[in-house]
Amino acid sequence: FGQALLQVADVAVLGSLESQAWIAFHDLITNHALHAQSFQGYGSSFIKKMGFAPDAYVQVAMQLATYRLFGEQVGTYEATQVRCFLHGRTESH
Repeated sequence: FGQALLQVADVAVLGSLESQAWIAFHDLITNHALHAQSFQGYGSSFIKKMGFAPDAYVQVAMQLATYRLFGEQVGTYEATQVRCFLHGRTESH
């Protein structure tokens, strides 16, 4: 496919498109920020004592955070939460 494209496309045009793609990619990744916080209020022992699985607790917290961020429920998925269902671990099949 690559060779066929080179035969019909001008190499200068392809070079220009590649440059535009790199600029768009650079603009996209430099427009993001990550701020990590460490929560020290309680840990997994407390969550387990309350009768919850820590991974499920975190998943619900992520769902709540995305709801508050976007104002609607958005799709989230954590593979470990579906392991109790028949064929739930899709990544292992």
